[in-house]
Amino acid sequence: MLFKTNFLIKQSIFFLILALIIDKKSVMRIKTVLCSLKQKILFFMSVGLFGSVMLSVISNFNTNNINFLSNKNKIIFFPIVFIPLMSVFMIHPLILFIGFAPVVTPYLTNAGFSDQSIYMIWIVMLISSQLLSPVSLTTIMAIDKNNNIFLESFNKHYKFFIKLSVISMIYINAVN
Repeated sequence: MLFKTNFLIKQSIFFLILALIIDKKSVMRIKTVLCSLKQKILFFMSVGLFGSVMLSVISNFNTNNINFLSNKNKIIFFPIVFIPLMSVFMIHPLILFIGFAPVVTPYLTNAGFSDQSIYMIWIVMLISSQLLSPVSLTTIMAIDKNNNIFLESFNKHYKFFIKLSVISMIYINAVN
């Protein structure tokens, strides 16, 4: 783990230096970038804090009475369809992932999904949530100032979300 962390830090520094060499104007914008980084760092610290609080709440949650979590075809519906739909209601996709992954992953494992399939399920969930969520950075950066962010995030992506969900559920069930 230490090796991977050091590698990621070296890689990040390398690409930062490379960007500064290629784009000389970037040097002038470093102060602006550092100010915007402060907001991003605070956001991810908040998400991490929320996640740690959620883990303590979730660990005390009794899921024995929820019958659909034992059915393989129904449990895959939850992270691929239901959780991304929750992101439409201004819940950030990372918060949804941090909140639900510790609860749903054991049920996916018990249903017979391999580790690779579980990774695919969560990747599909994150992609779908990013596209549908009005508070994800991809939506905020792609939106035109004159348009409604809620309508744009959902209206532009719901067809792709449906297709991705159906194809993903078929594929993941087929490889398992």
